[in-house]
Amino acid sequence: MSPAFTNLGDQNALGQDATAFTGLLATDVLNVSLDGTTTFYDETNVSTGRALADDVITVELLLIFGGEDFTENPTLSDDRIDANDKPFLSSFPYFATPC
Repeated sequence: MSPAFTNLGDQNALGQDATAFTGLLATDVLNVSLDGTTTFYDETNVSTGRALADDVITVELLLIFGGEDFTENPTLSDDRIDANDKPFLSSFPYFATPC
């Protein structure tokens, strides 16, 4: 169990307890918002899609370990990978060619 969810009533920044958040992660699918922001998490929108540049792992670590305001367990809340080794392309297929 995450140290951010050790006390009864603990929630993450989304206001979810451990059970609700586990359910969100277990059913995580790639949603696409056709009429709004497409993002994994931007402090307002949650799982409305994923932009290529969304740092999905760091966001999940923050939601798992960061507590209600992302300040708990800072050493567990970031994968420390802030960029790709190559930039995304501006047209389909968007991913850079492999090294």
